[in-house]
Amino acid sequence: MNKIKMNTSKGTTTLNLKYVSAYTVNKVKTGVLSAERYLIDLHMNSGTIFSSELSEADFIIFEKQWSDKE
Repeated sequence: MNKIKMNTSKGTTTLNLKYVSAYTVNKVKTGVLSAERYLIDLHMNSGTIFSSELSEADFIIFEKQWSDKE
């Protein structure tokens, strides 16, 4: 499956991972009792960059789909 839905800075975006050339990850600073969150920038082949903040579970799913995209 090459498509994934993410809440990005532009709204809910369905991305075809086949056209994502790279991504950048930063862990969001949270409180001691808060779940870990990740801010990722998705770099598209077209030059567009989407930003999304993901829970740890959603980030794991994204990374799995990214590694399986080819």
